[in-house]
Amino acid sequence: MPVDLIAQSINATPSRIEKGNMSVITAKVKNVSIEDQKQVMIRITADDKTIYEVRKDMPANKPVSVGPVNWTGRQIGLHNMTVQVDPVNEVPDTNPGNNIASTGCTVYQRNGGGSSSGCSTSKTSTAKSSWTIPYRYIYEIAEVNRPLWKTAWVDYSEHLNVSTQINTKQGIATDQAHPKESDRESRGSWAIIPYAKQNSLNPNEVTRAGYGYELKVTTNYSTDWETKVPRGFNETARPIGGTYIGPTPGEAIAKFYDRNGNFINSIKLERTSGGNTGTAVWELPKREGVFLDGTKVWERKVYTDKDWSDGDVTVKVYVTAEGSKGHIEACTTNKLRIFGSMFDDTQNVRGRNF
Repeated sequence: MPVDLIAQSINATPSRIEKGNMSVITAKVKNVSIEDQKQVMIRITADDKTIYEVRKDMPANKPVSVGPVNWTGRQIGLHNMTVQVDPVNEVPDTNPGNNIASTGCTVYQRNGGGSSSGCSTSKTSTAKSSWTIPYRYIYEIAEVNRPLWKTAWVDYSEHLNVSTQINTKQGIATDQAHPKESDRESRGSWAIIPYAKQNSLNPNEVTRAGYGYELKVTTNYSTDWETKVPRGFNETARPIGGTYIGPTPGEAIAKFYDRNGNFINSIKLERTSGGNTGTAVWELPKREGVFLDGTKVWERKVYTDKDWSDGDVTVKVYVTAEGSKGHIEACTTNKLRIFGSMFDDTQNVRGRNF
């Protein structure tokens, strides 16, 4: 009579563990037929290495539990756990392609994260991780319907690209003789533009002490995870499953430092466009600003201290992707030049509001 042995599922609980900790592996298999099968071999592997093997009676059309098996994560990375029914082809099976099921278990090592060490010294930064995963599949059906199995090791990777831009708006030329309401954004440009040109600087990265500036961060996350699963006979190789994503709200943070490199404060950035994968844009949260005449505005700016002397201050942007496979982090470094004080400009003078 026809017999179809099926690997229904395999689970690792928890599916993400710290190095040296333990996950419990359980599985379910089934004999789809009208006859019971006696002492069928069932094998559980981790990265193609056998960690548990047992023979079980498999009653007709009833799920059979396998395990639990305690597995200790000793190597950092993603590990492929599989359960395979009748791995040595003892039972005449009508569909050996469904004899195997897979799941993943990630082993990580806790680290400090968010430190300035290893931070890129430029406005752009790239973080990446790569890993290799084994897939077990049937590559050929030999004589008397005997499946031949093999293992393919497939390379995958993920990338997080981060670029940052400071904008003081001082690159917008103003006319002191004919001031406009819009000059409030760039009222120091009359002096800053020639200063920046003389010193080979971008005027939009120069400002007066006491003025504010915008910060825009662009991220791009990509991965080729499970785009290269081998097909094999009857598409035997089973995807491990799971989705990896890039930064989510709360995972892009700007940290501000004074001229001496002393930490001032940090601000979580808001995602203003895009999603968890592909390209996204992050900016400072909107805050209320108040002019000397009482006018209020909402803007995405952070303000320098009105008492700062000339020189460079630093902004570091840390972007993490906790939802990525490697929990990768990228960090950029941005310099902002202080040139003069807000009190050097007399048109549309604005008071500090923070």
